[in-house]
Amino acid sequence: MCSESVRAVTLCTIFMLRGHLLTLVGPLIKKNTTHMRIPLSPAERLTITLRLLASGDKQQSLRLAYRHGRTTVCHTIRETCRAIWQALKDVYLRPPNSSDDWKEIARGFYDHWDLPHCVGSIDCKHINMKYPNNSGSMYYNYKGFFSLVLMAICDSHYNFTLVDIGNYGSNNDSGFLSHSDMGRALDDGSIN
Repeated sequence: MCSESVRAVTLCTIFMLRGHLLTLVGPLIKKNTTHMRIPLSPAERLTITLRLLASGDKQQSLRLAYRHGRTTVCHTIRETCRAIWQALKDVYLRPPNSSDDWKEIARGFYDHWDLPHCVGSIDCKHINMKYPNNSGSMYYNYKGFFSLVLMAICDSHYNFTLVDIGNYGSNNDSGFLSHSDMGRALDDGSIN
């Protein structure tokens, strides 16, 4: 297959996925037209957000590329990210509900990785952030920058099973787990 046809198939797939995501998220991010303003369309709001998430660009470059104000881009990204989470969390990030689900995950780890009695692979990622006002050193991590922590547990197929977002960067890995809803649920047995 030539490179142009591979590129065409890739672009077609991207547009189909964006369209599917727009059908799920669009109703949550649609704004009403008022006599004061004509709002951004859900498609444009989603496009701006996906470009930021995919490229890691700064919001200033998005403002210039799409010719929107700083506040508009900031609110658009925040609201659209919340809507994406709301629309997708129950579909793609369902925690195991029963002991049978956990046994299936353990079976996957044993079959694929030869790890008996393993129900997840856990890791944390520090997400760089701007210094929050009046936070002291709570968000300042051992790597030398301010961060929030994303902690996730995956199954043997690299699918997320549990996620916790928002811990202080100053905690250590065991602190992240013990202070998270996920860690408390594992300790008290409420997660089966």
